Parts: sequence; C-alpha cells; structure tokens
Amino acid sequence: MLNTITFEGNLAQEPDLSFTARLGTPVVELVVLVNRRVRDDAGEWVDATPTRHRVKAYGHLAEHAAELPKGATVVVVGRVETDRWEDRESAQTRYADHVIADAIGASLRFATVAVTKAPGKPAEDDA
Repeated sequence: MLNTITFEGNLAQEPDLSFTARLGTPVVELVVLVNRRVRDDAGEWVDATPTRHRVKAYGHLAEHAAELPKGATVVVVGRVETDRWEDRESAQTRYADHVIADAIGASLRFATVAVTKAPGKPAEDDA
C-alpha cells in the first residue's frame, strides 16, 4: 500500500535542526500550517482552522530545509508515520501522526526563488 501525502502550507516557526546521537545524521523538524478558505453562513469567504502537520526530514534535505525562514510557503511530499506511546499519568495509549519528508520545496504560488545547486552529490541513502 502507498502512504504518500503532498501538501502546501506555511512554516509556523523556524526549522529546528539537530543531529542524531549515534551517527550524527542531520534531522530537521518543521511545523507546516495548511490554510483553507470556506464560505460562512452569509456566503462570505473566511479562513478555516488551519491543519497542522509536524514534518521531519533527514540528511541533506534536513540541512537545506533548515535554511527556510518562518512563514515560507513550502510544498512537502512524504509519508505519514504514527508515533505510539503510553501516557505516564493515565497509562492510556496515545498516538500522534507526523510526516517523513521525501522532498520539500519553496512554493512558487506567491513567490519567486533563486536556485543554488548544493555542492557535492547527495548520497542515495539520504532519505
């Protein structure tokens, strides 16, 4: 089965770049808000509550995405994964989804960009 998601939204905060403890692999965490417009009871267009996506990326993609500014409109392609844990206070099982990004790019819907090729060739296992 395929588990692919593609969406466009705005970065809600500055990207958070860190490195894994064991191998030092770069990992970036992003929060992307997807806004929608809907009609209200009077037929006027209004902003709906945005959908909030937690996004993680690894390797070269993480390093490049870490340079994006808060508020940037991005397109994300990836797969949804679910975290599962036991709540310490209630002992109930909890779940939360996040997206593992395969690609992140600046949206050209409302902006222009200057593309700069990164030095070197990314490793094939940099996903």
